[in-house]
Amino acid sequence: MTASTAILRDIRRSVATRSVHDRESLIRYVTDLFLVNAATLSDAEVAHFDELLSELICEIDVAARALLALRLALVRNAPAALMRTLANDADPIVARPVLMHSGRLDDPTLVAVAQTKSQEHLLAISRRESVSETVTDVLIERGDEQVLLSLADNEGARLSKHGVERLVGRAEGHEGLAERVARRRDIPPALLAKLIHTASEQVRARLEAEFPHADREIRRSVENAAIHVARRHEAEARDLEAVRASLERLHQEGQLDDEQIRSFAEDGLLGEVKAALSLISDLPASFVDKALGQESGEILSVIARAIGLSWATVRAILQLPIWKHPATPNEIRACLHRYEKLGRPTASEIMRFYKTRA
Repeated sequence: MTASTAILRDIRRSVATRSVHDRESLIRYVTDLFLVNAATLSDAEVAHFDELLSELICEIDVAARALLALRLALVRNAPAALMRTLANDADPIVARPVLMHSGRLDDPTLVAVAQTKSQEHLLAISRRESVSETVTDVLIERGDEQVLLSLADNEGARLSKHGVERLVGRAEGHEGLAERVARRRDIPPALLAKLIHTASEQVRARLEAEFPHADREIRRSVENAAIHVARRHEAEARDLEAVRASLERLHQEGQLDDEQIRSFAEDGLLGEVKAALSLISDLPASFVDKALGQESGEILSVIARAIGLSWATVRAILQLPIWKHPATPNEIRACLHRYEKLGRPTASEIMRFYKTRA
């Protein structure tokens, strides 16, 4: 047993018998003891410090917790559970140094903080030396302008494809953010072109002057992207035709019903759902495709009511990747309200209008 472990045992005995009243002084003493020995402590010994400090911080004020966070944030082998507790502290003054510097925080911890805590917490995470794509996705979605500005400036923040697209979208109409995002090295030429195109005249002039050789590359990228999209659409059209042909027999035999469509949706077969809705409603596939993409779910509710789909089937369809973002509980509740309010005769009348327009 090392000397530090023996001292910890004595401290724990004192805490257990409530013979120690000045918890803040005790925490400073234990922290000093840890810092002096940190380089030579084994994982098991660090775990002893972790357990004791995690117990002691429950009874100290914000200032003491903030001091503890500052002292341990940069320590390579700081007690892991304690650092997670400090990172989740409701007061940003406590959490900030740990969120910015501690290498003991894993991605699940950072994601959980980014999803639930204040913008000051998010700002601290955005300033870490390295931020993974999983974490930046959440920061881009939840962060305010200050968080996004900080993230755009951080070269150690890695962006996913979705994250880059979302960041460019959020930069539209914000001059300072647009300029900083445009200067990132991981912005694809096509998105850079979009950013420049939507920027104000002043920002556009500065960006075009800053990237004088980007014009040709941007044009080439946009052209290649257009070719890729066209080919993808051609492939999707061929696939949908094949799916439709395979479902026509089911439809003719009366087996393409509510239960079958729900089964397709629950299995994630979006192509089959689209083809089935088109066949049963006698609406063009292109109309059904646009209807599913409508984020209010209004046209889907009309079609579902008119052809007799249950709410369970509609809900299963809403779980599919038909919108730009996953349907939220509030959006699903709004669709349910719309579905329940709509009578089948009214839905059939609206469907006749859709067919005429289609």
